[in-house]
Amino acid sequence: MISHRVFTISISCITPALLAILVVQITASCSGNFEQNAQPAGLKSDIHTTSSEYIDRGINHETSSQFEMALSDFSNAIKLDPTNPLTWKLRGAVYYRLERYQKAISDLTRAIELDPSKAESYLYRGNAYGEMDMFSNAIADFNRAREAESGDYFENLKQAHKAILEGDFQTALARTTSATDERPTDSIAHTYRGIALHAIGRFGRAVDAFNKADAIDPDNPAIMFNRGLSNLAHSLPANAVSDFSSALLLDSSLSVALKHRAVAYDQLGMTSEAEADRRNSN
Repeated sequence: MISHRVFTISISCITPALLAILVVQITASCSGNFEQNAQPAGLKSDIHTTSSEYIDRGINHETSSQFEMALSDFSNAIKLDPTNPLTWKLRGAVYYRLERYQKAISDLTRAIELDPSKAESYLYRGNAYGEMDMFSNAIADFNRAREAESGDYFENLKQAHKAILEGDFQTALARTTSATDERPTDSIAHTYRGIALHAIGRFGRAVDAFNKADAIDPDNPAIMFNRGLSNLAHSLPANAVSDFSSALLLDSSLSVALKHRAVAYDQLGMTSEAEADRRNSN
């Protein structure tokens, strides 16, 4: 009986700022809804059978756990069209299920050479590497799968973070704008964009960016603190006080928020509150 082991691994993103974890798990088989057109065992293939027909038949055989027949069909498809990365990936996946991991890696490598944009080929190959205890290769493939699946998103976010640290805020703004277009539901991209906008003096737009981040991640004191800075710079001290207070409720150790809230209190004419914040921030 064939073992359907599944190798699972978690990988942290490239930089600590990107607080994401990729968990990769390969399922037992490919899926597809194709008409059953397999010939009885032992009969020769029709000489007019096309590569796509072999692929369809191979998928049907794999779905039915007829793995050797699936291998035969995928091999015939490769002979007819050796430039189709899908067929190499499908045969590699069957080899993986048969625990022929070296053959799986060979086929999946060929699929990746023909089309490096497909995440699934990296995922299967990564799992095959994992089964062979080649964990560094597995992790590299899982990272490549993540990049293939996410396009330029992670690269944009990484470069935006780097640009912010280096003070290159125009580059950071361009990178974060692309990142938010690719993943509008990621609070980190909006937060980085808000920081870049604030740094170039576009305080109102920075507040808008932090509002979007806050709507996605409403319990993040860093977002509230940064929005407070932008509200303060945008001459909205009451909003700034609210943001700094919310940040402090979530993280009482954020003493820098006390210093900035004191400035906002001063602008509101709330002298005693400002003095109390300055005392407590020391």
